Amino acid sequence: IWLDRLAEAGRMAVKHGTIKFAEGACSVVLRASQSSLRAQIWTEYTKAELLLRKPSAEVDPRTNMKLNTMQRQIEDFERRIEALKLLDRAMIANKRLADADIIIEGCYIIWNMSLPLLKNSTRSHTYKPFLSASQALENIQANDNQLRVNLHLELAKYEIKQDFLSKA
Repeated sequence: IWLDRLAEAGRMAVKHGTIKFAEGACSVVLRASQSSLRAQIWTEYTKAELLLRKPSAEVDPRTNMKLNTMQRQIEDFERRIEALKLLDRAMIANKRLADADIIIEGCYIIWNMSLPLLKNSTRSHTYKPFLSASQALENIQANDNQLRVNLHLELAKYEIKQDFLSKA
């Protein structure tokens, strides 16, 4: 149970900008041999948010040349996609845990992380995480209708673009 508390403390630390503490909490939970599913899911959420908080590199490690703004934006974009993949896997684990509070927080993190990707050119990266989040909210019959509507609307936009009209 102490790992659950440590994982929650890591979540609080990342929310309040104490990055080193959050990284330490993640490290301890990941190294523990008997961590609970709850602690693992909290840690996945924290790892995903830490990915976004990590500053982009100033210098390319292979060429030792300074990166331009476009290259740093591409790196940030790739980290955002990787963070969404982590969250999608966490939502799958959430099905076994079935803790409504953890599921709802994960869905909000997915939504907030995906906002910069809700353009026609990048919407495809949000499809799987949004689908996982909307299914998880439906499974627990969450009352947060605004989040559920937003997720379903974005899913429908993607499906229409892909000509999956009956699915949309």
